[in-house]
Amino acid sequence: QLENVVSLGLDEESDHESRVRFLNRFKDREMFHIDLRHITDRIDHRQFSRELTALAEVVISEAAKLADDSVRSRFGQPTLNDGGLCEWGILALGKLGGIEIGFGSDIELIFLYEAEGETNGPRQIKNSSYFVELVKSFLQTLDARRKGIFEVDLRLRPYGNKGALAPSLDAFRAYYSEGGDARQFERLALVKMRPVFGDSTLLNRAASIRDEFVYSQLPL
Repeated sequence: QLENVVSLGLDEESDHESRVRFLNRFKDREMFHIDLRHITDRIDHRQFSRELTALAEVVISEAAKLADDSVRSRFGQPTLNDGGLCEWGILALGKLGGIEIGFGSDIELIFLYEAEGETNGPRQIKNSSYFVELVKSFLQTLDARRKGIFEVDLRLRPYGNKGALAPSLDAFRAYYSEGGDARQFERLALVKMRPVFGDSTLLNRAASIRDEFVYSQLPL
């Protein structure tokens, strides 16, 4: 139901800026409604978390589409070296990954793309640059009215704030391999990793890499 409401509303807006404003108004209104039902005891804490998580997934999906549309209009679509389209997706971690969001929870994400290549538009750039622009546009799309409330947090990505805003699948694999640079707390954090948007095949491959890293026989 949330997906239908927000999609219909976005379709009625005429440009990118108005769609961004609509999406944020929708997010804030629905957060208020969910919180109101919680504090008046119409829903329990588990239902509260499930509803906030469902809202977050819808908002993330629509923000990702808006960001992709904006960047693609400038650079074209990212493609692989064999000419095929470069797939991408978003993984949730933390309380979003665990379907246990609270009112003050941030939104912990990892953006991931398939492989290097370049875009097919009149202004060609490398896929790595394309997805940096996409993540930046995504971050500009969602407005956190107060720090820590529905604020996007990308610090659990490989290498944290020193790493690429969106790693490739190979970079993701190398970081979380047995000889990679991932630390033990990152192994624990990935227990809650799950896909929330994007190509299912790519995200399933990332989940397989996670399983080898998290559930190996190596001691913590």
